[in-house]
Amino acid sequence: MGLEVEIKKRVPTRAALEAIEAALSSSGVAQRVSVKRMRDVFVDQGTRIRSFEPKHAVFRVRKVGDEHFEATVKCHATLVDGVSRAEEYEMRLPLETGHKLLANPSPPLAEFNLPFLNEHVIARFGLDPTHGVVPFGGWTTVRTSFQVTAWKDAIRKKHGVDEIPIIELDDTEYSFGPACEIEIETAYPGTVEPLLMDLLQKNGCADGIKPSLKSKFINFLDGAVDRV
Repeated sequence: MGLEVEIKKRVPTRAALEAIEAALSSSGVAQRVSVKRMRDVFVDQGTRIRSFEPKHAVFRVRKVGDEHFEATVKCHATLVDGVSRAEEYEMRLPLETGHKLLANPSPPLAEFNLPFLNEHVIARFGLDPTHGVVPFGGWTTVRTSFQVTAWKDAIRKKHGVDEIPIIELDDTEYSFGPACEIEIETAYPGTVEPLLMDLLQKNGCADGIKPSLKSKFINFLDGAVDRV
């Protein structure tokens, strides 16, 4: 994987998020594809984010339901006008491997013998392969995803490519409180964002929806959610 581009919209309350979910379910233009409970945990060697901070990066281990884990490295992340851009590298992990990574501490990184860890974690950030990593916190999100096939023609007409965006409704619980957000991964945020807002306005649930000012990770570090 390479550059990830996402539209991020802050939703003011859980009630507002539930209204959006109900509207999408009955709109006829979006199809629910999944509901997943995810636990995101961030790890490092020694002081939290010491290894990754110089490159504005994070190493995240995500547990997806009781199915599997995902190891993700994000680098050089920016969030401007509600559009996030970041280098992203990801690998799916079996449950046993994910649980080992989240031990406190994990086994030495070299023992995992994973090219993903060797290339994107150890070599990229200069971690010591003879030592493990330690979790330093995270959050839990329930993500409800909708596929919007109705936007495919508009994207093809303007950009000449086929893309079917997925609207992700995130209900996140931090240790300091909840936060709700809409996320859409798309190569064409300038085209998709107006389609999203038009859909919300037509369904009477656009009030209070604003561009996110901070990522989930920065909310976590700050101990407070951006309120818009």
